[in-house]
This record gives sequence, structure tokens and C-alpha cells, in this order.
Amino acid sequence: MNAYIGRQAIYRANYEIAGYELLYRNGQSRNTAAISDGDAATRRVLADAVNVFGVASLTGGLPAFINFTRKLLIEDFAYLVEPGMLAVEVPSDIPVDETLLEKLEQLRRDGYKLVLDDYNSAGSGMRDGRMLGMFDYVRVNLTRLSRMKKLELTHYLESSGAQILAGQVETEKDFKAAVEYGAALFQGYYFDRPACLSKNVPPMADSPLGKLLGELLQVQVNMERCSEILRGDSFLNHLFFHGSAGGFSWEKLSELDAGGLAHWTGLILLKQGNVNPSDALARRAYLRGLFIERLIENADTPLLPRRGFLMGMFSQLDRVMGVTLNNLLGALDLAPEMRDALSGKLENEYSMFLQYAVIYEMGNERLILPEIGLKINDFQISHLYMQCISDTDAAFDGISVS
Repeated sequence: MNAYIGRQAIYRANYEIAGYELLYRNGQSRNTAAISDGDAATRRVLADAVNVFGVASLTGGLPAFINFTRKLLIEDFAYLVEPGMLAVEVPSDIPVDETLLEKLEQLRRDGYKLVLDDYNSAGSGMRDGRMLGMFDYVRVNLTRLSRMKKLELTHYLESSGAQILAGQVETEKDFKAAVEYGAALFQGYYFDRPACLSKNVPPMADSPLGKLLGELLQVQVNMERCSEILRGDSFLNHLFFHGSAGGFSWEKLSELDAGGLAHWTGLILLKQGNVNPSDALARRAYLRGLFIERLIENADTPLLPRRGFLMGMFSQLDRVMGVTLNNLLGALDLAPEMRDALSGKLENEYSMFLQYAVIYEMGNERLILPEIGLKINDFQISHLYMQCISDTDAAFDGISVS
């Protein structure tokens, strides 16, 4: 499996490279992906830049320009990269309030360069002097503006202290005009087009997230080892403490049981590994896992609910991550009976719970549900499934999973 990332150089007037903008790219097509979840796109860029490629390797030691959503700014994801290595791009249409302003001011104090992106866009909440004064650069498409508007803009920006990053510079004429109006940095097809870089991702079992899953699949979970894995990976560490599905502490980890940690890990895997434009499949995978877990909790069976959750999630993980089932099974340290249930080779108690969940999801009353020793009635099962839907929505919409 490969990770993909887009990269386009940003130049100075003397054609020296000042940095590189890092862009989300779809892992299947290598093209710009029409992704509806901007948070997921930025998380993927950050995760791959930090953990797979290495930021310094991607940029040759120059600053990486990365676009941040409001949510990821509030959750301090910028701190995954050292200040001198990151220019934080802030969309011009981002909702502005005191919380955001405080975050931007703190980033500036901590040494991060701030870039106001797409200043031309209508409805920008970033146009007053106080806000512009926070930014080191303002990205503007000067080709859209009349000469009078260009003069007004450059005069206004001079008073704020922000410099112009001229975007969409496509011809020599565009470049010379941007130089004339005082732009400090330049980006566009005149210099080069975005390149798509790829790198082979280590097998899941060798990744920190895969190692964490491996621990959670054991009959007896070593929570101390789980803590070591979380401490040892900067991205997982940040997600655990600051992500919308996190907000934990090391003390909280000691109180969190293996099932709660499995929920958190499964959610991160589904969000980070999703190659689809929406999170619909990822939500269905999480929902199936929760449903099987709670069926096991309400059945006369020795199966572990935590394993049921992971198995249910894994049953749809190939479609979420865009990999074959065989590759997926080869990357996971599964118990033989779980592997048999997922592959459909042998029928066992795990496969019966999986069949039950799949048939129940269909909602076809003519299909016969397998006997799995449930101790609750049909009405209670219906209520259980509705609660699983509610809990799945809460997990994906940013409420802490525990």
C-alpha cells in the first residue's frame, strides 16, 4: 500500500524556492480528490508527512505550507510539526471568534508563520486590520483584480505588515505583474505544476496503530504496552490527547478499559485509513462492530465483546481502506477463528455473530437470523441497534469515545 501527497514549490522573486505547499492526494488515483471532509484531508496530509515521508525529506528542510481547518487549528494539530518547518495556511472564509484568534496569536508567539489563504474569496471574515496583522503572508490571485484593486490591496496589506504570496501565477506576464505589485512569494504553473509523491507504507502490523490493534486483539490486553505505543508515536499521541475523539490523559488511560481503547483505536483507523470521498462506509464498519460487540454482551457465549467489535469493523475495512481482504487479513494478527469467520472458510461462533449482524442490517424479514444464544427479545434488539447508531454518530461527530 502506498501513501500519496501533493507538493508544489513556492518561489521568491529571484526564483529561489522558499518552501513547498503540501496537498492532499487520493491514494488510488493520484489525482486531487474531491473530498467532503476537510478535517480528514488535513489529518491525512499531516499523518503522512510526519510519519511516512518525513517533513524535512519532503521539503528539503524548507517550510511546509499546509492548509488547516478551523477544527484542527483549535485542536492544536499544527504542533505536530516544528515551528520553523511549518507555515500554517488559514482559509479566508473560516468562522472567526475569540477562540480562533487566541489560537492564531499563540501560534504566532510560538514561532509559526501564518498564511491567510485565498484572500480574494467573497465573504472572508479575515479582512479587518486586527486579523490581517496576525499573518505573515496573504495568498492572493492578482490576475483576478483590476489595476486599481491591486493598488488598493497592496497599500492595505503594507499597513498590516503582511506580505503577498501571489497564487495562480501561470505566465511570465503574471509573474512580472506580481513583482510590480510587491509580492514576496510566488506559486503557480509558470514555475511548476504540483507533483504527486508516493511512498510505500509499512505493513499495518508494523505501524504504531497496527501494533496497538495487535495488543487489543489478545485475550489478555497489556495496557502498559498500549501506553508505550501511544507515547512512542507523535501522531497517535496527539490524537489521543487533543483529537476530537480523544481529550484523554495518561491517568485516564489507566482508567480506560481495553474495550474503550479498542473503540478509540478503531475510530482512528477508520478515519485515517478511509480512501472514500465520504465517511459513510467507515461509519457502517464502526456500527457493525458496535452491534456485534453488544450482541455478544447480551448472549450466552464465551466470546470477548472487544474482539467482536474489532471483527465487525474488520469485515468492512477492505472497502474503507481500498485494499483486498487477503491483504487485510495478512496484515492483522487475528485469532484463527476470527480469520476463518472473516474469510468465510469455516463456520464458527464468530461467523454466526457476523452473519447475524449482516442479515439484521438488511432489514429483510424473510431472511432467517442464525441462533446465537441471545438473552434479549426482538424489541430489545431493535433498541440496542438504534443505540449503536446513535453511538456511532456521536463517535464520528467528535464526541469522546470511551
